[in-house]
Amino acid sequence: NNVLSLFIYCDDYDVLSNNIKNSENIRSIDIDEGIKSLSENCFNKSINLKNIILPITLIDIQDFALYECHHLQSLNIPDSVTNLGESFIEDCFNLLEVQLPKSLKSMGQYAFEDDTSLSIINFKNVNIELKEGLFKGCMSLKDFNSLNLSKETTIIPKQLFLECINLQEVDLSSFDKLESIGSYAFARCHQLNKVVLPSSLKEIKMLCFYKCESLSEV
Repeated sequence: NNVLSLFIYCDDYDVLSNNIKNSENIRSIDIDEGIKSLSENCFNKSINLKNIILPITLIDIQDFALYECHHLQSLNIPDSVTNLGESFIEDCFNLLEVQLPKSLKSMGQYAFEDDTSLSIINFKNVNIELKEGLFKGCMSLKDFNSLNLSKETTIIPKQLFLECINLQEVDLSSFDKLESIGSYAFARCHQLNKVVLPSSLKEIKMLCFYKCESLSEV
């Protein structure tokens, strides 16, 4: 199989279909302006895809669009994008960095699950509802503060940081609207040693800190 670079030309359609999924020989993709949506499973299991250039006309990246693109190292999402689907970039274990757009309005659950190398992702100026399992298995996340999650957050959903084994300290003291932390939210965070909770918190659900062996202060 030859290694290919692919330019996807937009003619009279604005949704890119999933005809390219499971394409093991594609390494680089450049998508023409005019495309507004990457369909569900669009580049699913394109395991050798290393670089992708998204158009400034893009609005929506649907569920599993970049699922198991194992060699993808970074993703720069255009400012036009408002929705990122469920598991849209799950199990991309060489992914190091994701740049989120300020225009973002929603993101599906398990979006970054098992992106084990992901260490840089910034939610600054992004105010969205956090969904279940968003960072599950992101083993390279260490600094909670670097995420810059919105202080308007009211719920930390279940499994949000499940198996983030290198997460070390979580300071929620400035999250003065936070009311609930879901089950298994920080479970199996083996290096987590300190958690600071806000006075607004009303409930911590079961097994939230399950198997956090290093946790000595809450």
